[in-house]
Amino acid sequence: MLQCINRIKGGYMLKQVIVVEGKSDIQRIAQAVDADCIATEGFTLRRGVIDMIRVAYEKRGIIILTDPDTAGERIRRVLTKKFPNAQHALCLVTKRLQMMILA
Repeated sequence: MLQCINRIKGGYMLKQVIVVEGKSDIQRIAQAVDADCIATEGFTLRRGVIDMIRVAYEKRGIIILTDPDTAGERIRRVLTKKFPNAQHALCLVTKRLQMMILA
């Protein structure tokens, strides 16, 4: 269940921290919702990134939002093992929809 913690700019900030793959994903999230994000910066999942995710998981909860490609699914599998109570979100964009958005 999504929860909000702070009222800001006429809206609410998401309580959970969203874990995404890259910095461009953080920019896209910011266009849609007020939320703190952590970028994994690829599927190597460095120790420092895992530590930041762990703190967020324990204090606020996390939402794993990755692409439905090989790298995204690998990240999701690793994080799900480490953080079994994490929530999940998936972004699906078909090529046709992407072409319509870019047009």
